[in-house]
Amino acid sequence: MKAILKYIALTFLTLVAVEFIFWFVQNKKGKAEGFFLYLEKNKAIQKVDYCETDALLGWKIKDYGKHHHENGDVILSYLAEKSEVINIYISGGSTSDLMYDSLNWPHFLLKNFEVKKIPVKIRIGAVAGYNSGQELLKLISSDALKPDIHISYSGANEVEHPDYVSLYESELFQNKTHPKPSFFMPNTITFIREKTNTNSSVSQRENYAPIEFWKKNMSQMAQLAKGDNYVFFAILQPVAGFRNILPKKMPDGSKRYVDFYPDFYKKATKLTRLNQNYIDLSGIFEKEKQAVFKDDCHLKNKINQQKIANEIFTLCLTNLAKKQ
Repeated sequence: MKAILKYIALTFLTLVAVEFIFWFVQNKKGKAEGFFLYLEKNKAIQKVDYCETDALLGWKIKDYGKHHHENGDVILSYLAEKSEVINIYISGGSTSDLMYDSLNWPHFLLKNFEVKKIPVKIRIGAVAGYNSGQELLKLISSDALKPDIHISYSGANEVEHPDYVSLYESELFQNKTHPKPSFFMPNTITFIREKTNTNSSVSQRENYAPIEFWKKNMSQMAQLAKGDNYVFFAILQPVAGFRNILPKKMPDGSKRYVDFYPDFYKKATKLTRLNQNYIDLSGIFEKEKQAVFKDDCHLKNKINQQKIANEIFTLCLTNLAKKQ
């Protein structure tokens, strides 16, 4: 029995020594995992409500519930069968996405058209988490999308990962070419995999500067609108901490964004002054004495959503009046 225990102990110490060597090697490369045993951490971007993978965009809405939808877009309409119907396309992230919040501003935009008895069809291509790069990719990949007005409501999602390949996609590619670390001796197994797998790798992309990324995508969407003879509006959305009061209790996951907003927004607001189709709504709530946000960018109350909708409704009517 003692001989068996001695053999087990010797084997264990040998494995520990081998794992330590390869942990040291991987650590030098900045790739070390947990020592000897790999305990998986929740590092993935969670898209619980948007759990269908899209090869181009990363993720998309899977279950639309009771919402009417066409080709991946939520549809709102009023007297849409009329020949004079106004077609509006909305792109952006969670602050325009009715699947994220059914009382986001597009809901109230429709109400404004209903009150004025103006026939309208609103196509909402906004999806929670999308940045302007995904907006552009979705726009150019949409079949025969020729609205009268395209509204990009964006800004908040530009600061985290300004690139056309999302963090979610990057992780999927990484997992494909570099499988999840082994539970047992993760550094040793990872080192062996890297040495034996010479057929595939993931190239590292360098992110754009947030302001250059937003500027480039707004310009591209404006050019597409010009080419297809419709109007494009780049609307710089309001966020907490820039011209607007921060909420007293900020969720942990959104605190980091507030630190990055000022630099991006100072530059973005300058751009809006140089182009009449770039609309700055970043300060729409700056006179409010209490915080209107529940986190870094999502509004708390429907009255604030209505205020956004009213501004955009006026913008649409002004544009339509100019065309007549």
